[in-house]
Amino acid sequence: MGGIFGILRFDGREADRRDLERMANLLAHRGPDGRKCVAEAAIGLGHGLIRVTREDEFEAQPLRDREADITLVADLRLDNREELAAAFGIGAAELCDMPDSALLMRAYKTWGEDCAEHLLGDFAFAIWDGRARRLVLGRDHMGQRAIFHHRDADRFVFASDAKALHAYPEVPRTLTDAQIGRMLMHDLAPREDAADAINGVPAATVMTIGADGSLAKRRYWEPHADPAHEGRDEAYYIAAYRRVLGEAVACRLRRVARPPGLIFSGGYDSAAIAGLAGPALAGRKLIAAASVMPADYRGSIRHARPWVEMCARDMPYLDVHYVSREGKSILTGLEAAFLQNGGPLGNYHFVMNELLATLAQAGARLIMDGHGGDYTCTRADRRPWRAFSPHFNSAAFLLSCAGTAA
Repeated sequence: MGGIFGILRFDGREADRRDLERMANLLAHRGPDGRKCVAEAAIGLGHGLIRVTREDEFEAQPLRDREADITLVADLRLDNREELAAAFGIGAAELCDMPDSALLMRAYKTWGEDCAEHLLGDFAFAIWDGRARRLVLGRDHMGQRAIFHHRDADRFVFASDAKALHAYPEVPRTLTDAQIGRMLMHDLAPREDAADAINGVPAATVMTIGADGSLAKRRYWEPHADPAHEGRDEAYYIAAYRRVLGEAVACRLRRVARPPGLIFSGGYDSAAIAGLAGPALAGRKLIAAASVMPADYRGSIRHARPWVEMCARDMPYLDVHYVSREGKSILTGLEAAFLQNGGPLGNYHFVMNELLATLAQAGARLIMDGHGGDYTCTRADRRPWRAFSPHFNSAAFLLSCAGTAA
């Protein structure tokens, strides 16, 4: 969990550890439990640690295998740990305390660049292969974990957040017309743009950067219909949706070290997550933050309080915290939020800020939400005190695109 960053120089100079430390400072919100970096010759890699699951207690990135001359950093959550462990001959006792990064190292040593095709979960990784003299970047199937990058004649720099790239004065701070247009449309996903701009590794893509500056990328997966789900009746789709969504919720709650959180409206998406979380909580509370009008409000604005209270009545494991918008607007905390975020903000940033802060103050490091309808859980990692977690795909998508791993 956390954030990743690094540099590969092509100009014969060594990677400067001070540059890496500046990047680490700009990603401080992604590393509340520690930030480490390594620099050797032309390559430098760094990682910000946030402990979410119990196996994160054993995380020690950057992870190095000196015999194989491989170093990796990753922001990841693997959901097929048992499957990978079986492939590598790892027993249950050893797997129990093994961080996901160690499984990724085994996967790369086994399958090389093709390792991404064998992973299920949300991930973004960077692997320096010293023998092959190449940097390998990989992003999960749906692109839930981000990698931003910039390349010029002298260097290639990358990071989980675009603002960390500005540790290097040479990285452009101007926006292209295409980028401005996407921002106005609230399309902030990292993607390829002008060659001299800050770009993003596309989803389901492995990008390879050679020590000579050469760059190649390969898309390892495309959405595709699974014939097993075609031509079924409504009852089948309801049962299958519930099963897949329940599994997705359970994956995110697996072995969490602290009470999980939920941005909660009481609507279809967040209520479904809350309801399906019950069996996976194993007696723990689910901290829910809801944006509502004051309790004595009698105006015409519809808000979440009635629906949240209805869910809380039937879900006794919910620990509900209310956030009110009264006296706040889009200008509330705008300048500070912009500086913290390092970029443009959504229309309701002031609401999201308070919801996330409420959950963080209650101790949550894993935060789920149901925003958007086509997503059933989204990552809540846009603020400096966030310390978490996951973004997961719509169950409808998962039903139509089963079997993403080889």
